[in-house]
Amino acid sequence: MSFLQNVLWTVGALSVVAVASADEPAIRWDGGIATYYQYQFNNPTNTNHLTGRGFESLHNTPTLDLFEINVGKLATKKGFGFQTSWIGGNLADELHYTSGSSGAGEARFKSLGQVYGIYQPPCGHDLWFGKFYSPFGIEQVEPWKNPFLSHSNVYEALPHYNFGVGIPDYPVGSSGFHLKGFVVNSLFNGPNLGVQDNDNNKDLIFGGQYIPSGGWMMPRMGLTFGSGKEKDLSGTDKRCLTDFTLHYDQRRSGVWDFEYLYGTQKPTGSSASLSEVKTSGYNLNYTYPLDQGMTHLRYDRLDTKASGTTNWRSSISANYDHKLDMNTTFRLEYRHDMSNQGLYLGSGSVLGQKNQDTFSIGLMRSIFCP
Repeated sequence: MSFLQNVLWTVGALSVVAVASADEPAIRWDGGIATYYQYQFNNPTNTNHLTGRGFESLHNTPTLDLFEINVGKLATKKGFGFQTSWIGGNLADELHYTSGSSGAGEARFKSLGQVYGIYQPPCGHDLWFGKFYSPFGIEQVEPWKNPFLSHSNVYEALPHYNFGVGIPDYPVGSSGFHLKGFVVNSLFNGPNLGVQDNDNNKDLIFGGQYIPSGGWMMPRMGLTFGSGKEKDLSGTDKRCLTDFTLHYDQRRSGVWDFEYLYGTQKPTGSSASLSEVKTSGYNLNYTYPLDQGMTHLRYDRLDTKASGTTNWRSSISANYDHKLDMNTTFRLEYRHDMSNQGLYLGSGSVLGQKNQDTFSIGLMRSIFCP
């Protein structure tokens, strides 16, 4: 039986136990929905898929980006809980690299964004086991949890979900430090029809964040490392990834978020003759609060270096959020993409442009249990 099948059976069994016990915390559910319409000003006429971007990539197409329903239960001391996130929409395909695929490999499980069990030992710190959204970066999978409709170039270079076991949050006394650590089946789950999900190599993710006791005026910092061997269709790579994050909340003066990543991909074994690939990037966000919404600015850049050649992509984004009610947001977003390669489509869907401009209209709503 595969690793994922074991996870599904285990979490399913825990769900039955949780529901059957009257003394356990109640089942909770919430979720959200995100839709958008995006127009690329070069107006490629022969396709609705934009190039040079991995997420939110549909042009001139009303799109259900993500629909998510979370069902879960908190764990109590010496007890079990669980979390499941059922997802659908175009983003579910993009996360699992399954757009237009035959339904093999990862495509079979794309509707399960998360499915993990929770055990809380006597020390009181949760232990997760299963499939969960990856603990890297400042951006979330769900668009309604991010300041921008579109995910950044930097987000594309990070893991998006992992299979494994670990501790998501371990406070170190009252020092303000919170540690985390996971053993996972694969650091990166990629487009190779499930190969990377079952490569028989256990990888590590570890790190933490510092939350100062001074309150919201003090900056929060986080650092996450990942290391392991990845098997893909061309061979085996040794990969390392470092991600630094900084959050500074100035309340009425705005909120700053910064992220820097650095990663290496070194071929080994039969692929050792191939060049090492180095990836670096940064993401800077600024949020300014308004009376009935917010406005956001972002600049991000991603560099990939191999065989002495550096290729880069970057984007400048600006948007406006208007709150229709407590849980519903109307979003307008402009984005300018740039690259030193001809990654983008021109008129007539001709590939070769070094920049593109898009304008998006989005509607998002968070859903909470009564």
